[in-house]
Amino acid sequence: MLAIENNDASSPTRFFPGRSHSVLHRMRVLVAAGLLGLCEWGAAQPPAKPASCALHLHITDEDGKALPKAFVLVHGEHGLNQQFTPDKNGQVKANLHSGLYDLFVSAMGFNPQAQIVDLRTCKPVEVNLMLTIDSEHSGSDQN
Repeated sequence: MLAIENNDASSPTRFFPGRSHSVLHRMRVLVAAGLLGLCEWGAAQPPAKPASCALHLHITDEDGKALPKAFVLVHGEHGLNQQFTPDKNGQVKANLHSGLYDLFVSAMGFNPQAQIVDLRTCKPVEVNLMLTIDSEHSGSDQN
């Protein structure tokens, strides 16, 4: 068999003259193993979380009348705050990333409400909130 000697300084076989086939074979095996590991690592990753999960709110007073001027704040577990304005029917439809959220709703003359909304499974969540009149701070009961 005819051996070709490689004197190139960048060649991996320059440190092992006469073993060029062995060194190149080992390098190929290592590269193939590395690529195989990357493929398996990519396959082992969990599926990506859905980009948006539906949250539907319906905000009313004690008589069932819509409160379109309510203030709605959604605070995400990663510190993101989002403010929403209900439509004329007192409804808010939002698409949020999966996770836990703090929901805060208030309207002038009404007691505010807060609750936790769980969108971790990304199943649509419907929340019906009835705000009660804030009689403690209304002008009619003041002395």
